[in-house]
Amino acid sequence: MSIEVPVILIVIAIIIFFSTAWVLKKYSQNIKKNKITALILSIIITPLAYYGLILLLISYIEYIPETTFNKEK
Repeated sequence: MSIEVPVILIVIAIIIFFSTAWVLKKYSQNIKKNKITALILSIIITPLAYYGLILLLISYIEYIPETTFNKEK
């Protein structure tokens, strides 16, 4: 595992943590429960998001468009 993987996972986790904390703050007023829930959700969702990004990258790299050229005179 290279050094980029933990850095990418930390960046994804931070984004997910703050976005879930923001959404939970709109629906609940208990700050302590919101932070714990956001932390648990970010721990669960981060590897799934990383796996999804890797799959999207691989599918983007391996995409070969089908083009047919017609020779017209």
